[in-house]
Amino acid sequence: MELRDIVKAKAVLKIGQRVEIVADDEYYTSRVEDITAGDLVLAMPLDSKRRPIIPAVGDIIDVRIISDMCIYQFYTVYKDKAAKPIPVWIVTLPEEMERKQHRKFVRVKASLPISVQVPDTEGGFQAAKPTETKDISGNGFLFVFDKAIALQTKIVLETDMIPQIGRIKTFAEVVRCSKPFNDRNMYWIGVKFIGLPRPVQNKLVQFVFQKQREELAKRLDR
Repeated sequence: MELRDIVKAKAVLKIGQRVEIVADDEYYTSRVEDITAGDLVLAMPLDSKRRPIIPAVGDIIDVRIISDMCIYQFYTVYKDKAAKPIPVWIVTLPEEMERKQHRKFVRVKASLPISVQVPDTEGGFQAAKPTETKDISGNGFLFVFDKAIALQTKIVLETDMIPQIGRIKTFAEVVRCSKPFNDRNMYWIGVKFIGLPRPVQNKLVQFVFQKQREELAKRLDR
């Protein structure tokens, strides 16, 4: 059984700190605007169309803080919103948060060209089919595909050249298959890598974190 690494929230939280809010498999950028005796004030996150996201009172909020060495995760409760001096969320101030060292599980949105080979009926693999990723991590990809793939199916996945990494070709196992739009022949396939060499995985983790930092900086500077 893995021991959880719990730290006091007040030792980590700082005004001006960038945070990430996770909801329905989407990631939204925010920032710590204020810390009071019982509340945490976060800049109101916006969706891809720059619309404010407003939860229901009492909703549980999943918040991440990403540093160079680890990820801090905590859950808080949405209480209210305010508009002055800027639009913000008011949520409960957590007492503790969990420090996670497993950086390979951090995901970032990225459209990388890849090719996918799925099994055929004779024990081999079909011809490679080009597609692209929706998000990536050091442990696997989420990509777009034109047909469903059963969970636990083993596939072959190959990327184009990735800066500072090169070309990745590896086996992967399907761990998620969803159809986001009923009227479109499109599926989102989530896979985890099988046997990806550790040096390659470490480079991919660094690439993901660099993308994460670039995206956070870009959103907050808009």
